[in-house]
Amino acid sequence: KQDNTKWNNWPTKTAPKQQPSDKKRINHKKRAARNRRKLEKTARRLLQDGSVVVLVEEDIPDEAIAVLGKGLGFIPTPSLDIEGTRLDMRLTTNRILTRAKASQSQQPANSTPNSTFNPKLHRKYYGPKSPALEQAINDITNSMAHDLDSRLRRRSALAPKKSNL
Repeated sequence: KQDNTKWNNWPTKTAPKQQPSDKKRINHKKRAARNRRKLEKTARRLLQDGSVVVLVEEDIPDEAIAVLGKGLGFIPTPSLDIEGTRLDMRLTTNRILTRAKASQSQQPANSTPNSTFNPKLHRKYYGPKSPALEQAINDITNSMAHDLDSRLRRRSALAPKKSNL
């Protein structure tokens, strides 16, 4: 049998703590200062050229002036998620119908009041709920869904078609 005691007595290296080196820290500070100076220079140039005109008496940050100098084309227009918007409308109408039924029957809106789960973790039900007892609530939710659906159809019809050219 081999004697392990002499191996255990050998000195071992300890892993050094990983701290950012001074050179990296200095380079980071230099880069941040250079970017700040470049941004100030760009903002000054835009104000002198007249590309951006400040019409208020408040101080406007250099970052805002630089973004305004890039023009309106710089700000991306969000694309519309039609299916996601329809599902959100279904969740909203379901929530309205659930609350209306709960207020009419004088019961709490939660079906499981003793649930230990976070409400955000509950499964979302996208199917149509049964109509409320009051016809006015049903008319309102149906008109909301119909208006949104017609707007989405109009917008999708006006959207430019993507071609393979």
